[in-house]
Amino acid sequence: MQKKRMVEEFTKPQEKKPLGGGGLRSRISKGRNAKQTTSGGHEPKNMNPRTMTLQNKWKLLWKMSNDRKKKLQEIFSNLIEVLYFALE
Repeated sequence: MQKKRMVEEFTKPQEKKPLGGGGLRSRISKGRNAKQTTSGGHEPKNMNPRTMTLQNKWKLLWKMSNDRKKKLQEIFSNLIEVLYFALE
């Protein structure tokens, strides 16, 4: 029963806050400010938990692939050095 409740909490979308205030100008200015703050790498607070989980998995995969690429490049450069000195 508790597991079912946890699954429901995890999968339900979070409620969005209404914009409030008046007029189109305030909405546009709020939108511009929001874009400026989120472009710095901050994630929106009302993102779906499933989306966040998937995004975190892809970030981890990307970091792991970059680490592996660096490791392979180091091994390759060491191999080139060994071959260079072996041929002299």
